[in-house]
Amino acid sequence: MKILSRIITFLSKGTRYIKVRLWHEQTYIIFEKKIGLAAIQIVPRIHGIIFNRVESPTQQHFETLHSINKYLLQSIFDKDVKARHECFIGKREDTNETVFYVWTRQRSSCEAEAGMHPAYTVTDPQEIHFFSAFTSASYRGKAIYPAGLSYLEQYYGNLGYSRLTCSVAISNKSALNAIRKLGFVPTKYRMIGTTRFLHESRRIVETVHNREHDFCT
Repeated sequence: MKILSRIITFLSKGTRYIKVRLWHEQTYIIFEKKIGLAAIQIVPRIHGIIFNRVESPTQQHFETLHSINKYLLQSIFDKDVKARHECFIGKREDTNETVFYVWTRQRSSCEAEAGMHPAYTVTDPQEIHFFSAFTSASYRGKAIYPAGLSYLEQYYGNLGYSRLTCSVAISNKSALNAIRKLGFVPTKYRMIGTTRFLHESRRIVETVHNREHDFCT
């Protein structure tokens, strides 16, 4: 039985690698939410969980994030650090265990990112885009994700930013429901991400006028 289980696990991982890294196409809905000092509510207090921004992400931080998300690649982490994206984490106050993380960025940089994350339409300087939010499996269902996003709203609202955006895959029904419950509304844009033999590209589709253009290909 153990041998059969290992074979099934191996085939499952192989299938996922082929789908995600070699040949894959996914459509994302781009959501937005207006933020500001007047609109910010008190950050939900999750008992024993403290949120903060990582000052300077290091290799140790990668190992910490990888410990809760086995699919996180070193190359992706390194590109995020190089592009100067900001990483926020949620930790247990008693054990210092990291149970949540999320990355943010400002205006998209094609040169720095090379399409490695879902791209989004051209933004204004007051927009913050968050991506790669992840909660440790054993802590899901405890409202840590909405608390983490509320922390982002308060953090960037205090800095004068006015809009928070994200991209959600249309196949991820639970994420779509969750982001709507948090007050995000879909924009008129969709993003099509395509991976063909390790080459990734992104296209923005404007659904209202039925136009599309290349973005960070």
